[in-house]
Amino acid sequence: MTHGGGLVPWVRTWLDSGLANCVTRYEWLHQNTAKELQRILDELDIAPVKEIHHAVERQSFASRKAWTKVHGDSLNYGRDFQLGFLRKGIVGDWRNHFGPEEIALCEQYFGDLMRELGHVDK
Repeated sequence: MTHGGGLVPWVRTWLDSGLANCVTRYEWLHQNTAKELQRILDELDIAPVKEIHHAVERQSFASRKAWTKVHGDSLNYGRDFQLGFLRKGIVGDWRNHFGPEEIALCEQYFGDLMRELGHVDK
């Protein structure tokens, strides 16, 4: 199937545009964040303005959660919503939320694209 709520055509248009010259995976970002960010910057031929490890620490789930607990009431929808939006930041956590029906729907609508991008085994 080639649809998926508009997401699949949008991603395919982006991929076909030639602008998608760098693709990453959440697992890679989580495994070694600074190294993966440096790889992305290198592929895009962008020099970082500051040291990457500072950005990694500032934007980590733990740092963002702590900041949001203190300052979250000033954010859109408030602190509790923002804290819920942060979730856990755990690789593979989707398995705790997706049952067989959700997995089948993902396969139906997004399976080909996910395989093409290397997110699932072919």
